[in-house]
Amino acid sequence: RQWMRRTPRWTITLAACAMLILWGSNENAEQNNLKGTRRRPENEGVRVFYDEFQAKKYATSSRMMNIQTEMTQRALELLEMPLTNQTMILDIGCGSGLSGMVLSKHGVRWIGFDVSLPMLRQAQERQVEGDVLLADMGMGLPFRKGVFDAAIGISCL
Repeated sequence: RQWMRRTPRWTITLAACAMLILWGSNENAEQNNLKGTRRRPENEGVRVFYDEFQAKKYATSSRMMNIQTEMTQRALELLEMPLTNQTMILDIGCGSGLSGMVLSKHGVRWIGFDVSLPMLRQAQERQVEGDVLLADMGMGLPFRKGVFDAAIGISCL
């Protein structure tokens, strides 16, 4: 409990989310359920929500495109910082690259990561301008401190 007093709440929350994702992505999740009960999304991890079919459906939905665009625009407003071609933003849970496309329209450089490979494939098919990588936000990232001017996370939790 001593570590909880010194650790920021958001770190604990991200760690809890990561543990849920890792626990839920267990290949034997079906065995963890009692026989005869329904499959639970929290036991299935990201596979339930973002397999190849769902990723394509999400990435091509005009409704989702509009929502992601509006939310990204609002996130940029809330950053209250000048956006130039020297600005570097981390897109947490970038998914299919919808928010990254908005960042690119503002002339911002960005790197995004997501835990879902099918979603990242959609970003590659879309030929987004930023770099995308497969990573779990709860497991730490391979970036030095100070690399990014800001970070956004649109619909990632």
